[in-house]
Amino acid sequence: MNTLGLKLDRLAGVTTDCCPSLTGKNFTLLKRVQDKVTEIDPDQKLVFLHCIIHQHVLCKSVLKINHVIDVVTKIVNFIRAQALNHRQFVSLLEEHETEHGDMCYHTADEDWMADFAFAVDVTALMNELNTKLQGKGLFVHEMHSLVKAFVRKMQFLSSQLESNNLTHMQTLKEVTPSADHLCRYSSMLGALHDLLAPFLSITYSMQSLYAHKRD
Repeated sequence: MNTLGLKLDRLAGVTTDCCPSLTGKNFTLLKRVQDKVTEIDPDQKLVFLHCIIHQHVLCKSVLKINHVIDVVTKIVNFIRAQALNHRQFVSLLEEHETEHGDMCYHTADEDWMADFAFAVDVTALMNELNTKLQGKGLFVHEMHSLVKAFVRKMQFLSSQLESNNLTHMQTLKEVTPSADHLCRYSSMLGALHDLLAPFLSITYSMQSLYAHKRD
């Protein structure tokens, strides 16, 4: 921070990737940063954010599709574990001229395939948000705007699924999900919205705190 000319008395929060050396309770970077800030202002408590959109965690704990994520993860790890597996898989995709590669839909359970298609569409949206949030030089108000737009998109998609509208869920549309599927997926997106809503409150508070420090 000294090298970059950043002043601790203007620090409002820190975001990490959940690495143990950063987020543990004792002798970690975050603790050292908080201690330094406390030396300057004993009343100042930093806001720490950790992996707000960690996809694997969200898919398993919030979207409740770990039965899909676990299988896909094992398949990907197996393919990439050996060069021969990887080359054969790439050749298979080239033969079928697919963009990302289609698995054999007719060999899988229809419920599982519907969940898989839903996961593909949702994680694509998460990837888009992840990429934007990882951009260099982002200020907290910009991150707030990005997550707020994502939350609104989840609300919009949830309402579309309730109305049997799959315009923005193209992968899911291909497997023709049932009404029960759509109702469940709509609730899942609502849960994702509820999870991220507190983040917006935190970033809003950080904006206010930073504005106060700047003044």
